[in-house]
Amino acid sequence: MAICCFPNCAYLSETSRMIAIYKRLFAKREKVIIATHGGTYEFVLKEERIPFEYVAPIMSNERSQEFVAANRGERGLQGFYKIDELREHVQSEIDFFKENNISLVLTGFTLSNAVSTRAAKIPLAVTHLGSWVPPIFERKMGVPGPPMTEKPFISLIPESWLINFYNWMMPRAKFFTKPFNVIAKELHIEPFRGTLDVFIGDLTLITDAPEILGISKDELENWTPKNLEFYSRTPQLKYVGAIYAKLFGDVPKDVKAFLNTDKPKVYVALTSSRPDYVSAVYSTNN
Repeated sequence: MAICCFPNCAYLSETSRMIAIYKRLFAKREKVIIATHGGTYEFVLKEERIPFEYVAPIMSNERSQEFVAANRGERGLQGFYKIDELREHVQSEIDFFKENNISLVLTGFTLSNAVSTRAAKIPLAVTHLGSWVPPIFERKMGVPGPPMTEKPFISLIPESWLINFYNWMMPRAKFFTKPFNVIAKELHIEPFRGTLDVFIGDLTLITDAPEILGISKDELENWTPKNLEFYSRTPQLKYVGAIYAKLFGDVPKDVKAFLNTDKPKVYVALTSSRPDYVSAVYSTNN
């Protein structure tokens, strides 16, 4: 039996997390392998000299960019996968899991794993959600961001109303779930009840800290849904803290100089953000 880390190499963040987890599991002498559909950042696996297996179909750099754009809401209703593409991903993954005697899959936003693990009756753990988890919405802590807030009519809605609507909507939203449920029906497995139900795993590892997120460890790890009908399984949540990556490149000299001062330091990560957002934040703080 083996653990399979399955990074979505369209993302540097997801690839680096899987590398860090793989190294930790390997150091603990667990039987662990990495599999991937490839993508823009698969070269990091090669640079780290970590053995990995390709699972068809292989994602090109162009396809990787389309996937990330879907995550940012830039592809409208097109979603992450077309039905035929998702079917191919899922079947290849099922075959791979059986051939390699996989007992647990841990992924960084390889969403097809949600279907293939369920069909193969293998537990799925995910690390990609961070603090975007059901208790956030139940406590009305979610704050809508682009592209939702960029819609012209949105600016007319009072902020308190918008936040209440956003937190009500997110557990109920069914964006992009059609391909997943078409394949689920073909495989005679439990359908997904919403977008969040696709994203969470049997175990969701929260890469945050209680002091930052604002929900105590005891409350989050013993959380049960207020609305069971939103989830096809009862998700289990666990704080694991930040997963740090040691990757290519050097820290710029001016950053090193700043870090060696006594000035207050705040690190802000704009994950999966458009270049113009990053530029705007950088210009504001310069």
